[in-house]
Amino acid sequence: MAEDFTNINEGAYIIAESIIESAKIYAETLRHAADEIEQLFLQTKKESIEAIRELQAIKKQFEEQKKKYEDELAALNAIIRQKTEEELQETPAAPVTPATPAVKYASLLEEIRITSEEQRQAKMERNMKKFKGTRKYATERMAQIAVARYSKELRAMWAALASIHGRNFSWIESNPKKLDPHPIYSIIDRINEYRTKYGYAALKAPEQSQQPKPRPQPATRPKPQTATRPKPQTVTRAKPQTATRPKPQTATRTSTIPVTYGVRIENASQNKLQLTKIYKEMSGLGLKEAKETIEKAPIIIPNGLTREEAEEIVSGFVKNGFLASIIIADA
Repeated sequence: MAEDFTNINEGAYIIAESIIESAKIYAETLRHAADEIEQLFLQTKKESIEAIRELQAIKKQFEEQKKKYEDELAALNAIIRQKTEEELQETPAAPVTPATPAVKYASLLEEIRITSEEQRQAKMERNMKKFKGTRKYATERMAQIAVARYSKELRAMWAALASIHGRNFSWIESNPKKLDPHPIYSIIDRINEYRTKYGYAALKAPEQSQQPKPRPQPATRPKPQTATRPKPQTVTRAKPQTATRPKPQTATRTSTIPVTYGVRIENASQNKLQLTKIYKEMSGLGLKEAKETIEKAPIIIPNGLTREEAEEIVSGFVKNGFLASIIIADA
């Protein structure tokens, strides 16, 4: 047993020494790696510092060159400005020659062309579904408003162009009603704006009412008069007068019997109970007699009433929803 224990201790000691030796080797390797990393870091740091210093030097040199060039450019600009001012003072200003009529006429034509192109663009954009391309107007309504505006402007431009060309306004716009002056004179102010814009004198509107010229009526030939024959007069014979016998007068008898009235109730079958109560109050009969009378429709209230009494009774029945009428006593 003692020998086995000794062998175990020796084995453990050998293993421990191996572990310690491995640890020493590993620690030494780590120290060498750390030294190399530190040296590499220091070298990199040194190189970075040197690179930064070189960049700062280049930047400083660039700033110096920039400032130098800016100073030179400012000096050159000052010299050019001074030379230009001296030349302007020495050289007299050239007279401005007005544009010739041909140039003004061409300028108006160019404006008409540009406005026509704008109007054509607006017309195409009135239908957003069919239009393809870059839109100038956001909605169809805006395009329609633009078309109307360009139409007014083109009307004034063409009128100004016609007047400059020596034409009357009927050359560009018909006047079927023969109004005098021409209807286009309603925008004479806008026409004159274009004329004065291109160096032409303004037009003066004629002071006449816009009434249609009377059409000359064709001469009518007088109709030839035809001789009319006189109609023969016919002799009418007088009818013999016959003697009329006087009619015998008949004596009229005046009736002295006064007229009396009664009341007739037609719809006794609607509400017999209510009708019985009303009839009982008006006739003075008992409930039984009044009910028996109501059963025998149509009801005729006894005659001998005056017109006013009969109307009062009828109105009482009508107010309660019954159909009643006035009758003459002898009817």
